Amino acid sequence: RWLKLYDEKLDRLDVARCLAEANLVNGDLLQILPSISAQEIDDRVKSKISLACLELLVPLTWPIEKTDTQMTVNHHRHIPYLQQAQLIYKRGILNDDHHQLLRAAVRIVLPSMSMPLAERSSRDEGIIKLLLYFLRNVAVISPPPTTRVDADENNATRSDTIKAFQKQDIFDLLLTVCSGIGEDFTVQDVVMLELLFHLMRGINTEQLYMEDIQVQEKAGKELSMLLSKEASLMQDSKRSAPTRHNKFGTMIWVKRDDHRYSTVSGQDVILNDRKILERLDQTKKWKRPRGKNTVPTQAQDDFDTPIRLTHEARKNLRNFVEEFLDSGFNPLFTSVQKAIQREADRVLDIHRRQFYFLISWFLRADKHRRAAAKAASQRVDVDEDSYSGIGGILTQESFITLNRFMQESYDNKEWQDLNAGMKCFTQILLTVQDMAESSVEDHRMVAENIQSRIFYEETTHDRIVSIVRNYSNQGFGYLDACTELAHVYLRSLEHYSKQNVEMQVRSKRRARKQKKAAAALEGAETADNQDDGEEAARLDEVEDAEEEEQVARAQVTSKERKFDFNRFASKFTSQACVNTFVELTKFYQDLTVNQLKRAHRFFHRVAFKMDLAVMLYRVDIIALLTKVVQGPGGLDVKRSDYREWEELVRRLIRKMVRKIEERPELAVELLFSKISPTVYFLEHGFEKQTVTRTHREVEIAGANIGMRDDDDDDDINDEDDDFLFPEGGPTMSKTEAIQDLKSKRRKRKRDEGDGPTAEELEARAKSRQRANLEKRRKIKSDLFIHDSDDESDAGKDEAFFAQEDKRREAYDRKVLQALQQGTSPRPGSQGKKRNASMASEDGSRKARRTSPLSDGENEDANLSFSTPPRPGSHNFDSSPETWAESSNHRLDSAGDMYGAASTSASSPINSAGLKDTDMTAVTIDPGPSGEDEDEMPVAFARRRMRAGFIIDSDSE
Repeated sequence: RWLKLYDEKLDRLDVARCLAEANLVNGDLLQILPSISAQEIDDRVKSKISLACLELLVPLTWPIEKTDTQMTVNHHRHIPYLQQAQLIYKRGILNDDHHQLLRAAVRIVLPSMSMPLAERSSRDEGIIKLLLYFLRNVAVISPPPTTRVDADENNATRSDTIKAFQKQDIFDLLLTVCSGIGEDFTVQDVVMLELLFHLMRGINTEQLYMEDIQVQEKAGKELSMLLSKEASLMQDSKRSAPTRHNKFGTMIWVKRDDHRYSTVSGQDVILNDRKILERLDQTKKWKRPRGKNTVPTQAQDDFDTPIRLTHEARKNLRNFVEEFLDSGFNPLFTSVQKAIQREADRVLDIHRRQFYFLISWFLRADKHRRAAAKAASQRVDVDEDSYSGIGGILTQESFITLNRFMQESYDNKEWQDLNAGMKCFTQILLTVQDMAESSVEDHRMVAENIQSRIFYEETTHDRIVSIVRNYSNQGFGYLDACTELAHVYLRSLEHYSKQNVEMQVRSKRRARKQKKAAAALEGAETADNQDDGEEAARLDEVEDAEEEEQVARAQVTSKERKFDFNRFASKFTSQACVNTFVELTKFYQDLTVNQLKRAHRFFHRVAFKMDLAVMLYRVDIIALLTKVVQGPGGLDVKRSDYREWEELVRRLIRKMVRKIEERPELAVELLFSKISPTVYFLEHGFEKQTVTRTHREVEIAGANIGMRDDDDDDDINDEDDDFLFPEGGPTMSKTEAIQDLKSKRRKRKRDEGDGPTAEELEARAKSRQRANLEKRRKIKSDLFIHDSDDESDAGKDEAFFAQEDKRREAYDRKVLQALQQGTSPRPGSQGKKRNASMASEDGSRKARRTSPLSDGENEDANLSFSTPPRPGSHNFDSSPETWAESSNHRLDSAGDMYGAASTSASSPINSAGLKDTDMTAVTIDPGPSGEDEDEMPVAFARRRMRAGFIIDSDSE
């Protein structure tokens, strides 16, 4: 009660410190708990005492997990002491072989576990969970990383925990609970997940299935490699080893090319120039400032640090793993996966990381188990049932959950979670690849189905490329996981694409589609003629359309296309992906053979398979590869993979020298990273020519019409609703229409109490929409400007100009006939009469303004002039004789402000007599009274004119 009310609520850890100083656990609780025998467990009082001891042990052994932001003064004061106290608690629990405390704790829970699930109470479920949490705490407790513990005193290692679990039958209890998950135990799956995670993390499954002879051989090889490395170091050090005569310090100065001096200390630098340059590089090495540590600092969550086991612990754990794979793997992980998908309250974020790490660990263990069984030839039918125990996670639901988890971890930059997801995905690929190579037909069919589902999504391909490309100081474990995933994924996909030539992938692209309110605004002009129910329905549609237009959600469009492996593999040839594998190669002295082989295969693929060795032509990369082969501190020549690296570096440098001779610009580009234009220029010798298509727009009658390519013409008629012109016109205001509809709706609500039903409104809306569609289809047009519009047709042009010539000749004949008969020419079409009369009125106004008549009555008289032909109707390409002949019969009002008046019917004019006429005759039309008046010819000043233009100047 003191722990709950004080430590848990106030988070001070004072009570736990007091109990640790009082030695309550080792002095009292661990002595009381085993004193109650199995026969006395039925006693009510003694069972309560033992249960009370267990209830105290669980909070006192609970792991302390605090971040830097959560630490207080009390935490800094108490946590180091409590960590040492918990380590003492664990030693007392594991090393008491006489009392067997773990077995005594199990005796307390056996009555509750033996009851059927339907008959258990919440108290029984709590007791079972209490025992599992106690076992979890025992597995979690480990020496603090900052504390130095002697080997004799360190009796709380992982090997000691596994030994105690095996000796006190805890593994049998765990197998019982795991195999009964979902039937006898429902809420204990997450606790079992944590317990297994802290038991398995850091253990190498390859060593788990090695025999003693194999372990000894591997240890001997490692020892020989270390001895050879030491011998090479000693050989280098002997050259500059101190003697009795060189015990004094040495400092020299070095004159550089820029006439600057640098000082170097040490006697080893005077041996050769290489030592001097190395020492200079060490002194001028830039130390990058440390930023935020992205790797979690909690030791309980670290699963990349390797842990070594003793022979006995390795044997006991191997037996437990084999039995767990056969009986408990599917029930436990299926239950946890369902809880993760339901987002149950008992599932935390850390549990998803533990879930995927354990899947990868057990799949790797199953792979090594089958390999060991085949090598030993112990089972001939090993392929027939080897995959039945792990089939629970090889489902489509598991792949969907895993992809979502990896994408969320990548987006949220949870690198440790992504590390666990990558390990799980890699092991699934390797397991499926082994199934595809199995001799059983059913296994091959299942593997084919799984691979087709995994490789069908293009988002999975892009995710793998992005993970490798965006590596940036996430730790060595993350680097190892992402490079292994890329290596396995490329190999599996290449093998699958070769077997399935017509492989299809689903490509997803995001398209922003905004739903417009055009259909709701259609018919707004006729809103007054419609009933109030339709207006209300239209208003609802407008409001819904506005909401959708504001949201404008992104919709994903899918499209299948044929898969090209070379195109996908080229995405890994970017400079960022190359840098990731270069970072892995920098640890070449500590990498295993498989890890170095992974980097070697990638460099070989980029340089020779993809023929993009330019990406590796960088000074630091060439220096690193040369150092790996030639040293100093390079690979041992006795290694099995040394020849492969030597051949790779030799071919790469030879190819680089040839390229520098071909492209001298590469000598400068060796200092920089490469981008796509630079790579293209270095490969071909010229820049890549790109043709961009612009989207031109032409405004026709107030509508914007885009110039599109021929390939895009099919998109116009994809949907019947994609109309060229929106209804309403350019002057249609959406705001005014909406306000009008709202006002009418308010008026309708005031006048009537109830409106039409929802079914009626929906029916009216559908009918109105169909009518609008029919109306809009009538105005649908194909007013697009194509490339063929700029082309000319000589035949059509010749026919057009011939028709125009005929029209001019006909009009000239009509003008000549009118002049001979004394009548004005009238066009054939009825629509041109008004224009002719308007021209006549204009001519009469000009005549009235310029006529010297003094009589007032004559000033109001109407002057009738013949309508002159339009200037555009003259054929300027005709001969001068034809034009002079035709121009004598035309009236030119533009050159002469008065124009040529037509003669009356009683005095016909000869066309030949008008040839040299310099005076314009005017006929005064009788007024409205109908009285006849004498015609008075008026003579004007003579002006010289040619082709209707005045030759004389007005200023003369």
